Amino acid sequence: MKRFKTKLTAIVAVCAVCTILLSSCSFFSDEPQALADIEQIKQRGKLIALTDYNSTSYFLYKGTPMGYQHDMLQLLADSLGVKLEMVVCNDIEDAIGKLNRGEVDILAMNLTITRERFNQLQFTLPLSQTKQVLVQRKPENWRRMT
Repeated sequence: MKRFKTKLTAIVAVCAVCTILLSSCSFFSDEPQALADIEQIKQRGKLIALTDYNSTSYFLYKGTPMGYQHDMLQLLADSLGVKLEMVVCNDIEDAIGKLNRGEVDILAMNLTITRERFNQLQFTLPLSQTKQVLVQRKPENWRRMT
């Protein structure tokens, strides 16, 4: 269990560093950039993380924050010795804008890698993968279709 937590903390730390570096790169946006690095986050005393609100990533249960993204971010904040501040945003473009403006330090969202996002963000190694499938009624002539 301890080895799993160490690996998980390392993965989250790499995610944080990549995202923080991304937030300081001015060529991704015409908007003014706010520079934030690990030392500034430590001095500030909190990691500001943005995630979406859903039943797996981040949610409140009886007033207690829970979810996969929340737990990983909490491990990162603990390893940095800072508090975790969660920001919720379900709009991907708005979330990327908040990161580029320096309103948040890291995005913790399950994002598909599109060409546009690949040019705007740095992605970590996938923590999970899904495939899209089409579910529909069989056409009447399905045996003759090629």
